[in-house]
Amino acid sequence: MLSEAIQNGTLKSEDRDGLLADMTDTVAKHVLKHNYDQTFALSLAHSRAPQDHEAYERLMVSLEERGALNREVEGLPDSAGMQARKDDEQTLTRPEIAVLLAWSKIVLFDDLLETDLPDEPYFRDTLVSYFPAALHNMSDAMDAHRLKREIIATVLANRSLDLGGPALFRRRCEDKVTSGTDMVAALELARVLTDCDQTEAHINALDNHVPGSVQVQLRNRLAKGVGAVAEALLDSGSLQPFGESLQRYQTPFQTLGEAFLSHLSPPNRAQFDDDVAAITDAGAPHELAEALAGLRSYRAFPHLVGVSETTGKDLETVYSAFQSLGVALGTTELNQLADVVMKELDTWARLATRRLQQDVKSQQYLATRLALQSGGAEQWIADHASGLAALKTQVETFVARHPGFAQLSLAADSIRNFMSGVPNPS
Repeated sequence: MLSEAIQNGTLKSEDRDGLLADMTDTVAKHVLKHNYDQTFALSLAHSRAPQDHEAYERLMVSLEERGALNREVEGLPDSAGMQARKDDEQTLTRPEIAVLLAWSKIVLFDDLLETDLPDEPYFRDTLVSYFPAALHNMSDAMDAHRLKREIIATVLANRSLDLGGPALFRRRCEDKVTSGTDMVAALELARVLTDCDQTEAHINALDNHVPGSVQVQLRNRLAKGVGAVAEALLDSGSLQPFGESLQRYQTPFQTLGEAFLSHLSPPNRAQFDDDVAAITDAGAPHELAEALAGLRSYRAFPHLVGVSETTGKDLETVYSAFQSLGVALGTTELNQLADVVMKELDTWARLATRRLQQDVKSQQYLATRLALQSGGAEQWIADHASGLAALKTQVETFVARHPGFAQLSLAADSIRNFMSGVPNPS
């Protein structure tokens, strides 16, 4: 790049060596920051290794099918070895996860180069920030850099996989039946909309103030929260051009982010308060605790933006109706219960339960739209009072005592059947 800058007259050749020397400390900080983030990703992934064991097996099979990974060469267990470890309640070790993180980044980098995402104008800032500040005035040289796309793809792959580790990234792609490159676009958009970088910096600032295990738990909350928002964004349709998607969502997210607390239903408010208490009890500042706890609500925002656009109602009205209807339909408490039940389920049952939650939430979005198109939430609830009362009794019958996936599924069917009988004005 400096050679290009010399050729176009931005930099004098005699100033090159001094400039390089002056940037030494800045370059070192860039390298150390990446090492820090990658090490955090490994710590988070290792802490989740028991529940992600089968996801790692699927990841290794996928990397083998791509011709990228040779388990024997890398010293990784084969499929039989993975089953034996599961039987013995043993997981992949941290060094083994490090190998999979590296190969996941290599493959994702290659995939990103096959797309137009690195060419999106929005990611020019990603290119600029890759270089030390002393070079930021050399825009022509940056734009002419022959590895411009590769630099952007490297940063995007690193950010996406360092957020939660390779298994969590793969599970997100499986949950949404989407490509890794589409998930990267969704995660990048979610990072901006949730102010992920600032929250991440607050967690990092707790170094030497709280145990490292606490920071891992906080980063896990952040990764899951941002990932859930990314999945919701994917549900809303194509995210490219990236800049147009950001323009569509940025102001609504800011509006809802400032207002959601005042509209939370009692069950959701209680959950928010419990989350904040748990995070602060672990040693995190109250502001950070509220930011992390709030991510649970953010996952609904992309869908509610669509409801607002469809109905012409302002975002706070839409959000308030959404909360009220979640209580009336029983979807709020059913999804909270599913979160508890999932902890005791195996991999495939957890995947099925997450999809069940998405289906239940889609019924709540549908009810919100229908209510706002026919007089508002209170009127809609009054108009369907008898049916909602019968639905509540039916759902409570299924989930009253130690429910599993079957009972949750039956309860979800009841909600779906009720909504199928509601007239749709559209």
